[in-house]
Amino acid sequence: QVARNELLVRKQRGESIAQLTLGLRLGFAASLLIWLVWDLLIDTNFLNLPSPRMHRWESFMQYQVPVYRFCGSLALGFYMWATVLYIWGKARINYLFMFELSPDDALTPAEAVSLGTRQLTICLLSLLLTTKSTINELPHRLPSGLFAAALFIASV
Repeated sequence: QVARNELLVRKQRGESIAQLTLGLRLGFAASLLIWLVWDLLIDTNFLNLPSPRMHRWESFMQYQVPVYRFCGSLALGFYMWATVLYIWGKARINYLFMFELSPDDALTPAEAVSLGTRQLTICLLSLLLTTKSTINELPHRLPSGLFAAALFIASV
């Protein structure tokens, strides 16, 4: 009877807090993405920009988009690495031995997704603040290039 009860007891893993944190980060990144898509595609403030602000928008497209593309690619790289690690784990491929990696320093798929989500959140937040600065919806007049520079410094 004791052995049966011991088997039926569900043991809590220590990963529940990590999964909760990852879920919160993913939800925050998804809400930022929806907000950004709403502002760029549905909000009419971008459609009727006067010519001085249109010049700032063209400057944004020329000089700042490569920074956002780099940071988005970095986040995508983390997600792809997490996918590869997950597939290798399911196929029981010993990638640590093949690449001569230390097991202490190797990322787990959950850690790679967490790093990618953190990078994506910073990138989306900076892009949202840049677009709001371009159409003068921020309370203080901040140059829109400031957010891209801060994002680049935070990413590197």
